[in-house]
Amino acid sequence: GELDFSFYGNPPVVNDDAREGMPDLDPLVEAGPAWRLYLHRGQPTPDIYLLAAVRGVVSISMNDLRPSYEGLRGVLGLYLKDYQLSRESPWKFGGSVGMDVADDNYNSYFYDVSDEQARPGRAAYRSSSGYGGFCLSGYVVRKLTRALSWSVYARWDNINGAVYADSPLVRENNNVVLGTALAWTLAESSARARKNW
Repeated sequence: GELDFSFYGNPPVVNDDAREGMPDLDPLVEAGPAWRLYLHRGQPTPDIYLLAAVRGVVSISMNDLRPSYEGLRGVLGLYLKDYQLSRESPWKFGGSVGMDVADDNYNSYFYDVSDEQARPGRAAYRSSSGYGGFCLSGYVVRKLTRALSWSVYARWDNINGAVYADSPLVRENNNVVLGTALAWTLAESSARARKNW
C-alpha cells in the first residue's frame, strides 16, 4: 500500500433557489491523509486499488479570504485505472465506485436550516453525521496521435439513504455529470517511472 496526501474542493454556492433568504456558501478546501491499497498493478492490465481518505474541511470567505473549519469528510472507493486490451491499443478505460461519510459539522454546512431561516415549505433541520451517498464513474480515452488524446467522462451521484436526505434543502437524490475533453501532451520523458510492487 501507499500513504499519500489527498486534496479536494467545492466551488461556492450562490443564488440557490432552495437557500432563498439564507447566506450563500463559500468555497471549500479539503485536505488529509489517504491510503491506497493496490489489488493489482501492471501493464497492459490495469491498476486496481482501494482508496480510503479522511480530510479536514475549511471554508474560505469570499469577502476577506478568512478560513473557517467546517468538519471532517471521509471517502472509500474502488478504482480501475487505464485498462488497455493490449500495449498497442489506442483505447484506455477506467472507473470507480465509492461512498462518502462525514461528521455533523460538514453536513450542517450544506443542509442545516435554523429556526430563523425556516419558512413554509422549508422546515428547520439539524444534520447528523454518517453516510453521505455513493458515486459511480467511468471514462474512456482514445489516443488520436502521439501527442493528442480525446476522452469522455461520466459520473453518477446518489444520496438515497444519506443521513441528510430529509433536509428541505435537498431537491434531487441523483446527479449525473457528463464531460469530454481533448488533451495535448507538450513533452514526454523517454524514461519511465518505476512502479513499486
